[in-house]
Amino acid sequence: MFFKADLHTHTTHSDGWLSVESLLRRAILNKIDVLAITDHDTVSGFIEACERNKKYGLKLVPGIELSSQLEQLEVHILGYFIDVNNPELTNYTAELKQNRYNRCQKIVANLQHEGIEISIEDVEKECKGDMFGRPHIAKALIRKKIAKNFTHAFRDFLGNNSPAYEKKFFITPADAISLIHRAGGIASLAHPGNFSDETVEMLLSEKFDALEAVHPSHSSPRRQQLVEIARKHGLPYSGGSDFHGGSATDRGYIGSFYLSKPEFAAIQALVEK
Repeated sequence: MFFKADLHTHTTHSDGWLSVESLLRRAILNKIDVLAITDHDTVSGFIEACERNKKYGLKLVPGIELSSQLEQLEVHILGYFIDVNNPELTNYTAELKQNRYNRCQKIVANLQHEGIEISIEDVEKECKGDMFGRPHIAKALIRKKIAKNFTHAFRDFLGNNSPAYEKKFFITPADAISLIHRAGGIASLAHPGNFSDETVEMLLSEKFDALEAVHPSHSSPRRQQLVEIARKHGLPYSGGSDFHGGSATDRGYIGSFYLSKPEFAAIQALVEK
């Protein structure tokens, strides 16, 4: 039988547009067998999914996507098969939650200073979960008709070079990987396709367990190049849709980017070791 494992999805618990319930339904509709919910810096979406999944019967993989920084390079790291009740992980995500909210408050204050009529209450209305971020500010700007769309919101109001920008809290890739390992999980380098081969090679020296070769931002040739890099290092590769659900034409449409049964088995074997 045909098999699909999507190991990269997001819900309203971070910056996704779909609730956990809606994501599970979408996964069933698109014949997903294995689903990892990898919300940014939180496992609350996965915890909710475990309860709601009783009526669907999907195989769920506990996951998270952590943000890290190496010098000026932002590096996202996927953690799989983690213990979502690990005290150290729980404490870290709680700290991140507060840091994210504080950052949003500062960005909103900066926007107000620029004459933009927006409040933190406007942003709170757009956040359905517990992890605030710039996408929620963008949604508020769009709802208030200050921005036309996400591209406009980030280009003119929220981008890294905008007057409203506030630096994000980061840990190093090594610390993020170590945290995932101490929580019993494995760490995969997320969507590395935009990095040069030299940068990917350098990052893999940080003790990653896998790299994400299958991703909607990767062309077929780039995907194969990443597969070869993984093989060179004796690593399996992960993959998924990076589904956020922002529109009907979401580039990471769930069910279109996934691992086959042997590919998923190679990831799962890391845990069994």
